[in-house]
Amino acid sequence: MRTAYLTCLVLLLCTAGCGSDQPSIDEIADGMIARSTADFEDVGSFTVESSNAVIYFRRTGADSLNVFDFRAVTNDSLMQPVFSPYHLPNVVQISKGIRNNASVVGTEVRDGINVIRLQATDPATFVGSSSDATDLAPSSAQLVVDAETFRVIEIALISAPLDSTFTRPITQRQVYGDYRTVDGVTIPFVASTFIEGLDVPMEQRMIEGGNLGMARQRTEQLPPGPERDAALAEIDARTEFLQTGIIEESFQVEQVRVNETAPEGLF
Repeated sequence: MRTAYLTCLVLLLCTAGCGSDQPSIDEIADGMIARSTADFEDVGSFTVESSNAVIYFRRTGADSLNVFDFRAVTNDSLMQPVFSPYHLPNVVQISKGIRNNASVVGTEVRDGINVIRLQATDPATFVGSSSDATDLAPSSAQLVVDAETFRVIEIALISAPLDSTFTRPITQRQVYGDYRTVDGVTIPFVASTFIEGLDVPMEQRMIEGGNLGMARQRTEQLPPGPERDAALAEIDARTEFLQTGIIEESFQVEQVRVNETAPEGLF
């Protein structure tokens, strides 16, 4: 069965890339489903682990393609669920959405990779319920996929300025990269979230910037080690936000285990 899906994907890639500068919406949607099925077909569950969290993924049904339910826990308490810092793009939802409410903006090269950019006026096209996606009330969305593999590279939600104190649109981007295959599962090993366009008032920048400067001086006096490094990284991230209005968070996968049993009672 896996060979059949891979054969289908090869045919779709040829169809999309031969005789046309740009694939159609249906070709993109079909390519995404075929690739996703090949990436997850033989896997019922898998576990992703980072330095501070473990996320258990479990297929929701026999015919659900790559739709997985998931639970996140902290490393120090494997039975205490937490908000998951790592999400996989729901390719089934996206492929359905783009057929009904998306258009191809064009192709471009990003970090040496040929990509296709799509846009939609309804954010739910790419993320399901737009009200669940963000507190920023997005009014439009964009999707970037790899033109050769049809894997998701980026989902962006664009919001109008929240009020008169904001001078720019606010964009929340979920960026996926470093796709790797481990025991039949292909997932992005890096997932980063960027929120851009948050204007910070000058008074806040001055007061908080001074406090962060003093916090850095105190932290630098701590003995070298992971706690000191983490505290300095947090101070640097907050300082960058004050200066640029950009929030960035990244999740780095360190280990993947396939068909591992989740702790009892977690799901």
